[in-house]
Amino acid sequence: MPPVRIVYFDAGGTLLDPWPSAGAIYAEVAAGFGLDLDPAATQHAFVQAFSQSRERAVAARGRVFGPDPAETRAFWRETLALLLDQLGQRPAAFDPLFDRLFEEFSHARRYRLIDGALDTLDALHRRGVRTGLISNWDHRLRPVLAGLGLSRRLDPVIISCEAGTEKPDPAIFRLALGRAGVHPAEALMVGDSPEADVDGALAAGMHALLLDGENWYRGPHARIEALTQTLDWLDER
Repeated sequence: MPPVRIVYFDAGGTLLDPWPSAGAIYAEVAAGFGLDLDPAATQHAFVQAFSQSRERAVAARGRVFGPDPAETRAFWRETLALLLDQLGQRPAAFDPLFDRLFEEFSHARRYRLIDGALDTLDALHRRGVRTGLISNWDHRLRPVLAGLGLSRRLDPVIISCEAGTEKPDPAIFRLALGRAGVHPAEALMVGDSPEADVDGALAAGMHALLLDGENWYRGPHARIEALTQTLDWLDER
């Protein structure tokens, strides 16, 4: 069995998350526009709105994020409109509110690193194992990665908006393998989505681990509860 030469990580829910939550940030920013939104209810509405927007985007063009910034902004405008509709709110200053929110999520200060993220990446490097990233995200991810100290620890960085395809399509994983110059059996994918991260990586011939910090998963895939357990998995191969 060939050794693992590179470990790829997902971004959202694996290495980083909006902090304290996307809903809390939406509620905070909206307060500046005269809206009184409950953060927990807003988070629930955000999850539902994002899911609806994603389904529509995939049905229309086969993916969520592409290279066109206008398309990306349209996606997030729709998500905000759906979110506010669910909460029974629609401010007169919708456009300024959207612009402010879109800008806020391009800054690293609005995110936190998942526990163990830097320790895991650095420990892998000390072992001579490379680390990369495969993420379904828009063009705002790169400045966030840089601000959190992740950019210099991840190479290659494959983002769906630049790749022209998204997880779980095996094509995005094959692109990542090609950029790193490794065979599928020499690569491990770690992510929090059974479908996007694990199924996609396995379909490309890679190893895969599901990050399941809440211990909810009951399926057949290998799982870990903390990022640092990636090292244990490598030791036990």
